[in-house]
Amino acid sequence: MLPDLSKIDWSSFIHAYGPADDVPELLRAMLDPATAAGAFASFDASVNHQGWVTPAAVPCVPWLVAALDEPGAPLAELIRRLADLAVNGNHESWIGDRMIVETEPTLFDPVLAGHGTFVDLLGHADPDVRANAALALAVLRERADEAAAPLKSALAAEGKSEVKASLILALGVLGSAEDLPAIAAASGGKRVAIAIRVAAACARIWLAPDDISDDDLLELLTVAGTPKRVKGLPWADGALNEIAKSVLMAALSQHVDVARVTMLLELVEGKIAKDIVTTLVKNAFPKGATYARREELSGGQLSALKLMADYDLTSRVADLVGEAGLPSRQRGIRIFLGVEPGGLLDREVELHGMTTPLWAALRRAIREELHLADLAPAVAAQFGLDDTLSAVRELLHDRHHYADIVHVFAFTGFAHDDAPASRNTEERMAELIAGLLRPFGEALRPIAERELGEQLDKEHPPHVETVAWLTILARLGPLDPMWDALVRTCVEGPPASRCPKLLGEVLMSVDLARRDAIVLARPLIRFNGSTTSSGGEVIFEWR
Repeated sequence: MLPDLSKIDWSSFIHAYGPADDVPELLRAMLDPATAAGAFASFDASVNHQGWVTPAAVPCVPWLVAALDEPGAPLAELIRRLADLAVNGNHESWIGDRMIVETEPTLFDPVLAGHGTFVDLLGHADPDVRANAALALAVLRERADEAAAPLKSALAAEGKSEVKASLILALGVLGSAEDLPAIAAASGGKRVAIAIRVAAACARIWLAPDDISDDDLLELLTVAGTPKRVKGLPWADGALNEIAKSVLMAALSQHVDVARVTMLLELVEGKIAKDIVTTLVKNAFPKGATYARREELSGGQLSALKLMADYDLTSRVADLVGEAGLPSRQRGIRIFLGVEPGGLLDREVELHGMTTPLWAALRRAIREELHLADLAPAVAAQFGLDDTLSAVRELLHDRHHYADIVHVFAFTGFAHDDAPASRNTEERMAELIAGLLRPFGEALRPIAERELGEQLDKEHPPHVETVAWLTILARLGPLDPMWDALVRTCVEGPPASRCPKLLGEVLMSVDLARRDAIVLARPLIRFNGSTTSSGGEVIFEWR
């Protein structure tokens, strides 16, 4: 008998769109064939909103369990909602963890009370009901001992492939290694449906984590990269690729060596799920570990880098590798691995008895882990003027190492006039260029004049290079008036004006009258995306 919905104070509960006063009508509509489809959709949108179980779900669960006994009830739909609600709204989130989840008793316990009903429904005439009953039993792990035997009996008698797959997955969640022969019997033979093969691979990985076969890993790796939906399979709404990814990522985190999987990935035809490659890379490079040379890396780490050379991963994963002191962009990784030749930034420089690629040394300098005053003379001695200049141009225009050197710094602007300037990317880059070339002294004068001369007629001169070359000339003596227009551009126009330290040095090399004419008592302005002086905030005034 259905609970009396009128005895519940629904206004005291909320769902995704407000008070739950409309829920009783929604629940009743679920049992009417004419309105059931819309009612279930509305329930998913409001009460179990996108897998977020709302407070209004609590009084719904006992009613949904009782509704299983109503004549003509849409059993498959009811069971699927109960399976989700029992594990906090979304069973898909816990597949990889073998449905191990800390549940909410007010939701879980009423569903657990229906355990016997779900066991009985394994023999229902409707295959959708049988498949969903297996899923419901899988989330009720507390009574796994009571479910294993009925699941095996149902599996032996089942003829529908999607129901077999659901039963195998449930047995993989709830069973033990003793159940592997039953799974083998149900999944063996020729021309086995892909849903059964994937379910059996998942179950074997769950039940025998210390003896995972390459065949099972390869099966899941192959499926994980391509969307594949199986009608009638309730797990993850039939998305085999999502099931495979969930189980694989959990196995990679706990049981499977990175090098082994990366070797298997070479055998996979078609797309490979980026989630899998991402997990491999994250496992290979634990947070906080740093490396400098290829010889320091393990086979698994080298394999993970080879994957990164082939797959453009998320910036979050790339940054993880970058924080380990390694190149994080694809071309930089290929150079590091010796797959393709590098440039001058990849040439090694010896400093304090340690040999490191120039880009890595520049990274340390821009992070202030290494004094530029120590690095610059070493580079000058080992590279010479021409190669150092070429390395600077490579840094500015060949972007594969630029990100590794400066990516970690945001464009933060800088502080008020009573606080030190914030250290932003542009200022660091300009300072790096000027400091790296400083040892060459007077030999830089004609080079700097030529570089700046090419920028005089540009409407928007490249700001980092302009500030750097102006700084180099300023350090060689008073600035010629011919450069005043460029100085004014740097002082007035963002984003070049984000280099106050170097611009102060440049202005000090200009005589007072010209300096006043350039600055015009103008404050330095922070612009919020604007290229005009309107709407800015005064953050620094020249003194």
